[in-house]
Amino acid sequence: MNRKRKQKPNGDTQTSKASVEQSISFLKFILAATVQSEQRGTKPELDHDVDWETWRTCRHIAGQSGNQLAGILAAPALAVIPLIEQLIWKTGAGLRSKSLNDEQRKEAANLSEQLDFALALIHRNLGYLISWRGQHTSSSDLFCEAWVVAKGDSSKAARLIRRCVKDFPGEVAPQSENIVDSFAWETYQRVQELDRFADEFPDQIRTAAVHMHGWPMIRQRHHDNRVRFEALAEQFKLGSAYPLDTSKNARFRADTPMVRYLDSMVCHLDYVRGMTGSTKYASVETEKEPLRQWWRDGSVDEPKDAVLEILRVARGLPPLTKATAREWAKKVIVPLVLAGDGSDYRSCKEKALQQVAKQTGVKSQATFKSRLLAAVAPTLTSMARPG
Repeated sequence: MNRKRKQKPNGDTQTSKASVEQSISFLKFILAATVQSEQRGTKPELDHDVDWETWRTCRHIAGQSGNQLAGILAAPALAVIPLIEQLIWKTGAGLRSKSLNDEQRKEAANLSEQLDFALALIHRNLGYLISWRGQHTSSSDLFCEAWVVAKGDSSKAARLIRRCVKDFPGEVAPQSENIVDSFAWETYQRVQELDRFADEFPDQIRTAAVHMHGWPMIRQRHHDNRVRFEALAEQFKLGSAYPLDTSKNARFRADTPMVRYLDSMVCHLDYVRGMTGSTKYASVETEKEPLRQWWRDGSVDEPKDAVLEILRVARGLPPLTKATAREWAKKVIVPLVLAGDGSDYRSCKEKALQQVAKQTGVKSQATFKSRLLAAVAPTLTSMARPG
């Protein structure tokens, strides 16, 4: 059951024959410089002055009418991709031919592998760049490409969807196919396939299931799939490696604003703690760099110094259990909230924090902090594992 979206037309690019030739000449220069550098055993680099001149030239062309600069910069890639495509088809046809001798077949196989690797290198670099720019760009064309790249990363896709609703409302018009609609359909289809994979590849799925606090399933109005869920939960030891209590004895409501808010935060903290492990660092600064990297991996924003200090504290705490939950709340959770979403109690956007901010008597940040700890500590204790 697939629903194909119509392709969005490409933006205009005024690419003259001269600009294409200019771009390809520049590409040849880069290739020649790369070859020479590899022969010398050095990394290819453009001279600083040349680099600055290139920036000034690009800035000048960008001020011209149309999209001339976009056409010039894209021309080498647009020229090489069809070349790779043609080579792939010809190589594939050659490999299927029975007229090649063993040596020719080996050469064709080597060429095919190099072409595939070239595509991997291009996508690896472009995919990352497009994904990163998609979170900041004002170009709806690039945003649409970023959405395609992000489809495999649900949290990144969700961030892009929220940004699209805010900055590109035309892309999510109701009563039409749009990226929110697409996200829903893809999730529905993935969950259907996941249920089949549970039977086909149980050993591989178990690796992921132990880190989940729930299991995605299709539920119909007339059937809740409870029996199937219980069987899979037992088979895969569902949630056995999750940082919070996922047992049948858990006594908290998973749908309350504070539980949902803390669940996300604790998982993010657990991820950072897990990636940095018990590593000992030579200095505070060398410790901050991996903390910054792994925190950023699950967040749009660059962590502030205050957040990094809190992460350093979190690394030194014992595992989160019911016995240590209050210490976690006081030393890590509440400080993280105050350093981010709750930095100003009057403008909190998270529903869980709004409920605290609207309590009677909350008229200062200090009172908000006190009430926040009073709300977080017991909730976190109820969510934590026994211990």
